[in-house]
Amino acid sequence: MDHPQRPDRSGPRPPPVGEYYYRPRLALRGGNPPVPAADFIERVSGQTGRLTLRFTCLTPVHIGTGMTGLEGGRAILLTARSDEIPVIPGTVVKGAFRTIGEVLARSCPDQRCKACLPCLIFGAVGYRARVTFGPAVPEVIPAPRPLGFLLPPRSSRGPLRDDGKIRLYNHRRAYPDPKGVELVEVLPIGSKLLMDITYQGLKPNALGFLLLVTGAVSEHGFFHKLGAGKSQGLGSIQVEITSHRVRKCNKGYPVFPEVEPERSDMDLVRAYLESESACDSSGMLAETLSVLRERSQRLEVPLP
Repeated sequence: MDHPQRPDRSGPRPPPVGEYYYRPRLALRGGNPPVPAADFIERVSGQTGRLTLRFTCLTPVHIGTGMTGLEGGRAILLTARSDEIPVIPGTVVKGAFRTIGEVLARSCPDQRCKACLPCLIFGAVGYRARVTFGPAVPEVIPAPRPLGFLLPPRSSRGPLRDDGKIRLYNHRRAYPDPKGVELVEVLPIGSKLLMDITYQGLKPNALGFLLLVTGAVSEHGFFHKLGAGKSQGLGSIQVEITSHRVRKCNKGYPVFPEVEPERSDMDLVRAYLESESACDSSGMLAETLSVLRERSQRLEVPLP
């Protein structure tokens, strides 16, 4: 039996064609930071609210936990659970959203600048994020039973880190490898999950950025990749915004009622893109959005 070459030599092995691609990072400019320093200190002004998101698995999704079980007498890597119910932890979604956010805004490579929108929204070293992600739980109970999925042997170390560009994964159909050596538990295609994310003290520009990152706003929609096995086609999800409520200060009861936002999601996203276009003379942001949509269309699923 022929075995793949072991990755025990210096440098990464060239990846198979079509697993991932790169987008350049939009550079920060020292004299004109995207977020003023005062905005990182003051949390009272701006809008506070809640987004309810629905996730639809377009390909099988595996969220690794390091735990194993048995499936037909064979070891299987289990997906994440809460009280025996399969879930997608909020930290997984936060990481996937941040990766997309760093290509859709001027951003730093080390999460330390405290001057860019990704640091404000998702947090930085020594700074608490403005957005909190809850777990994504199945929309219907009982939840769909996770299935087994065979992955091929791992034979690459992956690419080296490059602070000037960000790696993103292509969307494609996933097929079990009949000669696979690793059995993983996955959420089946079509599984639907709901998640609440809350945000605090966001100005319209930052809120428009957050809405854009979800990939659920009409005319600017795209799909996300999360979890393990992304290079093998796993982890493609579609995000929908099912509810958007903001808190208002009320003199009577209730003191902080949740109401519909005054500006539409599309209006907020459009305002963010227009404000960033003044600092993006090369049109890189618009090109990145176009690439995200083009790569998502390969799944032949309608985009928002």
